[in-house]
Amino acid sequence: HPLALAQQRQVAEIFSQTILTVRRWAEAGCPFTRRGQKLFFNEGEVAAWLQTQPNRGDGPGVAPAEIPPDLAEARRRKELALATKYELQVAEARGELVPVSDACGVLAELGSKLKSRLLGLGAAVSARCEGLSAAQVQKVVDAAIRDVLTELCDTASVADPDLAKIVGAAANGNAEPMGGAKPLPAARPKR
Repeated sequence: HPLALAQQRQVAEIFSQTILTVRRWAEAGCPFTRRGQKLFFNEGEVAAWLQTQPNRGDGPGVAPAEIPPDLAEARRRKELALATKYELQVAEARGELVPVSDACGVLAELGSKLKSRLLGLGAAVSARCEGLSAAQVQKVVDAAIRDVLTELCDTASVADPDLAKIVGAAANGNAEPMGGAKPLPAARPKR
């Protein structure tokens, strides 16, 4: 859906100016679209154009320095909010956004599967680790963790291909350890 255009009156209200000032801006080069006798403006383009103008006020002698700081800050926040709003609208139109509830559902399912698989990991590998050196135990545990992550990657690929790439990178050992984790120290020999 295209960006909304504002008429002269709306632009005058938004920027706390008169309609005559908005007409002067158009004559001075402010971007606008003409439909019949009416002028239409994109608020973001007007704000950007105003930033390039030495005199943004209602006429001679009203310089940017005379705009009260709190009003200037409020205008800046509004411009940023509008830019963010338009970016979100474009992302939504492209289908790049997902409802939070959908993302939470997928992550909860993956988290639940990860938890149950990791809790069973000790029992699954303990029999295979008896009598092995610390390095061999580490290889067995790493292989078991990769199996768990590969299974999660298969589940994630159904829900979200990007999520599957992240889980897949971890399963293949291409991901950085989380939280600055370091390899476990070698186990001490039993006495």
